[in-house]
Order: sequence, then structure tokens, then C-alpha cells
Amino acid sequence: MGKYCERLDLRLTPEQKQQLLTIAQNNKSKVSEVIRQQIFQEKPKLRGERRSLYNELSRIGNNLNQIARVLNSTPLSRIPLPTSQIIELKQELLLTTQEVKKLQLTLTNDC
Repeated sequence: MGKYCERLDLRLTPEQKQQLLTIAQNNKSKVSEVIRQQIFQEKPKLRGERRSLYNELSRIGNNLNQIARVLNSTPLSRIPLPTSQIIELKQELLLTTQEVKKLQLTLTNDC
């Protein structure tokens, strides 16, 4: 995307302006960014703490996927745990991975 150099005037009611300012403030964005995101269906940019949280969730998700891959590729007989415990751990791992994905989605949708 190129540099923004074109200007456009917009008329709003006082209530609409306040709503737009509130959205921008909550997202730590500029009003112009909020308007462009809405008009052009752009995904909001993650900033600061949200970006850090998203990155940390990505690392956690990657680690969970690596653990799941090892568990799924290792025969049950080679894992020194009872089969019932292994199955329970796999289920818990799957649920945790799904929760991490939900949290990432929430972070990107709440912007």
C-alpha cells in the first residue's frame, strides 16, 4: 500500500464523531486508520502489548503442535506412561491448542 497523500472531508453527527474517537482510542489507532479499516475491510494492526501477546500465543501454539507431533508419531508402547494417561494428555493438549487459537482470534478481532 502506498503513502496516504489524498485528503477527504467527512461530516458526522456529534454522536458519530464521539463513537469514532472512542473506537480509535480503544484500539490505540488514529481515526483515519479506523475509517480505512472499516471501508476497505483491512485487518487492524496489532500494536504494543497486543502484538506481544499474539506473538507469545504463537510460540505456545508452535510448542504444543511439536509436542502433539511427537506424541502422535511415537508408539504408545514406547511412552513410559499408562495408555489411559497418554490418551488423557492428548485430549488435554488438543483442547489447549484450540484455546490458544481462540485467544489469538480474539486478539485480532478485538482490535
